[in-house]
Amino acid sequence: MKREYSRFTIWGSYYAFAVNGMAVLIMGAIMPYISQEHGLRYDEGGTLLALQAVGNLLSSMSGGIISDYIGRKTMLIVSAIFFMCGFLGIAFTSTSLMLYVFAFISGMGWGIMNSMINAIISDVTDGDAGILNMLHMFFGIGAFIAPFLIGVLVNLDMSWRYGIYTLVALSAIMLFIFINMSISSPKDDRKEQKTSFEFLSNIRYFIFLGILFFYVGTENSINGWLVTYLVDSGIISDAASQNTLSAFWIAVIIGRLITAYISSRVSKERMLMYSSIGGAICFALFVLSNNPYGIMGFTFATGIFMASIYPLTVANASSIIKGSGSASGILFAIGGLGGAVMPYINGKVSESANDMRVGMITIIVSAVLLSILSIINVFMARKKERA
Repeated sequence: MKREYSRFTIWGSYYAFAVNGMAVLIMGAIMPYISQEHGLRYDEGGTLLALQAVGNLLSSMSGGIISDYIGRKTMLIVSAIFFMCGFLGIAFTSTSLMLYVFAFISGMGWGIMNSMINAIISDVTDGDAGILNMLHMFFGIGAFIAPFLIGVLVNLDMSWRYGIYTLVALSAIMLFIFINMSISSPKDDRKEQKTSFEFLSNIRYFIFLGILFFYVGTENSINGWLVTYLVDSGIISDAASQNTLSAFWIAVIIGRLITAYISSRVSKERMLMYSSIGGAICFALFVLSNNPYGIMGFTFATGIFMASIYPLTVANASSIIKGSGSASGILFAIGGLGGAVMPYINGKVSESANDMRVGMITIIVSAVLLSILSIINVFMARKKERA
């Protein structure tokens, strides 16, 4: 049965995803300054990003299942509290150990919110690719704001911590929104849950798991390492490096608007394939480029192509995960696993080679594997149509 949600809930979800986008991107934007203050090496910076993503992974999986019993509204309130506590801790801690702990806590807020909001919007719209792209467009808006804000603060010779304070204030507003959201009760939720694990018998579900693993791994690696790579390479200035990451997310916003417009004209499977292949090619050209204009252009093109991979994957999988906290939780958790593993590998490889560019090549490998799975998905969809 299709659930009904108020406009306040829909727009509240959009706002939450904008804050979520800021939270995810701000770690990469402040990474050079955190590393300098705490004396972190590349591999230790990779561990920091990985721990935030591990928090995302664990809370995505457990949050989806727990929400079957206590309700999505309660879980959303918890996610806002985790955001405030985690990022305040990052701003005030003076020890590397606690920095890791607070990064993990902030990641838990990220994971809960991501899985809950995606599930809510997917359910109410029956997996409408256009609406899901609009939702993720708001994530892109927040993702654009975070590095842009840090860049402005750097230019004004102000501390990066003011960016964190802004995020915490926005999270407090988000908490108020969640408290006032109209979402079905835990009792109603349980009636609609699929209590079986039937979705595990669907081979396409595992294709979607792989796609989200490599996509989130690729995106999180770009978010976490792009600024550090550009700053360390010396190709462009610190502020321009922040602006390059912002340009990536401007492109993502534009790409999601384009996808929302054409989603009724092109199949979700083909759109996913074209996006994956285009993103892999453009990012490879970015890594090969030493020209500031080429770097900006290829970054922008990568964002355009990669923009809609996540919402298109959710839309493709909507018939499998609809109404099941377990199915959606596992799906988003595997994406979180990719987001934890790939940035860590990037940092390890970069430290071993003493060259950040070598670490960036591992992101290309992830993008290529993502493209291969998206091609397989097209052929499996064709096979299902002929059956």
